[in-house]
Order: sequence, then C-alpha cells, then structure tokens
Amino acid sequence: MWKLRSFRQSNGNTLVSEWFAAQAEEVQEAFLGRMKFLRGLPGNGWKRPYVGQLRHASCKGLFEIVISVNGVEHRPIGFFSEEMEFTFLAFATERDGKFDPITTCDVAQKRKDIILNHKERSREFTIYA
Repeated sequence: MWKLRSFRQSNGNTLVSEWFAAQAEEVQEAFLGRMKFLRGLPGNGWKRPYVGQLRHASCKGLFEIVISVNGVEHRPIGFFSEEMEFTFLAFATERDGKFDPITTCDVAQKRKDIILNHKERSREFTIYA
C-alpha cells in the first residue's frame, strides 16, 4: 500500500491539511476518493488519466494528480519520494495548460529540495474516506 506524505509548513501544519480545510465539500470528497483509489494501485499504476508527469522545464521531476470538480481542474503536485511513497508539495488549479498560481512548480521544487535535505519537513498522513 502506498504511503502518502505532505510538506510540513514552518507552523507545523501539513500542506495537505491546510489545503483540504479550505476546500468545498465536493473538492474534499473528490480528493479523498482519488487518493483512496490511487493508494490501491500497484507501483506502476499511477499514470494518466489519474496522474501525469509534468514536462515543463520548471516542473521536471514533479507529478500532478488529476482531479476535476464542477469544471475546475484541481492539481495536487508532488513527487515519488521513495518506492510506493508520494509526497505532496503544492496545490494549484489548471486552465488552458497553465497553473494558478503560476509559481506552483517553482514553489514545489523548492519544497522538494527542502524535503530531500531535511526529511523531517514532511509528514505521513492517512486518507480516511
């Protein structure tokens, strides 16, 4: 089974918990459903249409979880931090192939570097749905 981790903010809260609390119930349910589904897949099962590798230069090495709710494309962004482990680094929405906020990949790359150098800056979490 996959382990899920989240970047831990300087205030001690995880990025996932802060983002999740700010979302409408429909988005929360879609996120929980998608992550429950992905956690049950084998290691090579995280691929399109549910997960996409980001190819833009500033996004190299990052992956997006694809979630659509009421015409809005939500994109949790992260990386495969270990075998069968995914760490969330940023959240965005996508429109016309562009992230909002536009700094999503830059922020995610900085957080990835922090985690790679300081593993304690990420925290495991469990999906209950």
